[in-house]
Amino acid sequence: MPTDVTYPILNAQRATELLEIAKSYDNDTAFPAAELKEIGVLLSQVIGDDKFVGSAEDVAPTADLLNAFMLLLICQEPTSPAAAQSALHIASLGALAGNPAITSRGFRLASRYYDALQDSEKAWAYAKKAAQAGDDAQLIKLQNIAEQKRAAEEALAAQQAQAAEAEETAELEPEEPEERERTGTLEEQLNELRDRLEIAKRENVKEHSEEFVDINRQVQLAAFSEEDSLPASPVGVAPNPSTALAKALSILLESAVGALWACPSFATRSHVANKSNEILRKYHLSPEYATLPAGMLARFYADAAGNNTDTTGETAADFYGLAAKEYSRSGNEARELEMLLRKVEVFLIDNDRDEAHDILASRYVNALKYTELPIAARWTVLFSETLRTEAENMFKSTQVLMDFLGRHPIASARSPLDFNALAEVFELLGDRYTSANDAVTAREKYRVAYELFNTANNQEALAALAKKA
Repeated sequence: MPTDVTYPILNAQRATELLEIAKSYDNDTAFPAAELKEIGVLLSQVIGDDKFVGSAEDVAPTADLLNAFMLLLICQEPTSPAAAQSALHIASLGALAGNPAITSRGFRLASRYYDALQDSEKAWAYAKKAAQAGDDAQLIKLQNIAEQKRAAEEALAAQQAQAAEAEETAELEPEEPEERERTGTLEEQLNELRDRLEIAKRENVKEHSEEFVDINRQVQLAAFSEEDSLPASPVGVAPNPSTALAKALSILLESAVGALWACPSFATRSHVANKSNEILRKYHLSPEYATLPAGMLARFYADAAGNNTDTTGETAADFYGLAAKEYSRSGNEARELEMLLRKVEVFLIDNDRDEAHDILASRYVNALKYTELPIAARWTVLFSETLRTEAENMFKSTQVLMDFLGRHPIASARSPLDFNALAEVFELLGDRYTSANDAVTAREKYRVAYELFNTANNQEALAALAKKA
């Protein structure tokens, strides 16, 4: 290629104008046939017999003309082989001139062309070549699309599995424990159930799952049936654990916790959780409810969250919210924050990001202060996401990630959960730098995330991250 030509053959400004015309064309305007013809004439002046005959100064405008030619060809015939050939000509020009930007541009255009034709193999191949030449934008785009598709497929599979399990549960409703003949006063019946419950609690709990379920059912029949439902004391009356209702609620709660822990049947656990919750919510404003241990109530609600057939996650979120309130009442802020995080994760982050952002923002400082590294890291990751999408504050979204890593150096990690948590923060920080077109820093963050995921032996995360890094 001659490099000593003083006067370039092409007019760079006109080449740029023609490219802009090609980019701006749509079906609502007249096709720029004259411009397409002009592009062909100009290209014939610098390319002959598939060889570039222009000067060094002609390389960039030739690339613009080939780009414009490709765009207009695709408008006329989306599958035109000449369009792909134009993209590869651009890549060759860049290689010939020692210009990586033009090389990567050509490969990027080729990748987009094949992606539009749904030829994923060639689309990925050229995207990788573009990345090797210095432009990984198309590769990141394909990776993100693939990740979204994978996540959607996994979500669909999970929904189908949950629906199948729910259908099976509906078809195989747990058999109700046989109603025993009730004798004696209500107080005597409650005393008998309390004695049975204490025995079951003292012995091997797992071996007494049926006993917990039966006690739960019998106390419902004795104290909470439509005919025998106990009245609550007026609001404002001092809580008294000795009332019949307080005793019955205590037996109901403790037997439910035992059943949720010990029973092997999901259908039975779900049934116990739902029935017990209905009764507890009915009386939750009563003085008798206030006599129940907040820690045990919190455990019940947390366990109930994982034992329901609602595939949307909304019921689980409600249970986690109730668990958070009870942990707050008991003074266990770390567990309260963990339950709030679960509530955000299982439902709000996908269905009500405004509320998710309010929760994450209002308790962010406390989450960093009172929770262990995995919870604090997950809180930070989700808060960063809602800052980006709800507050539209990319700067703060990035800053909270950097602040977290400043407070939690890698040396602070002790367990696989810790390493995995830090890796998630580094990965999201890499995404932020990618969005800012800082590929070098992004790759560095991805590299650290990869090493941490590897230490945690998180193979699924490694596979997903490898596509980014």
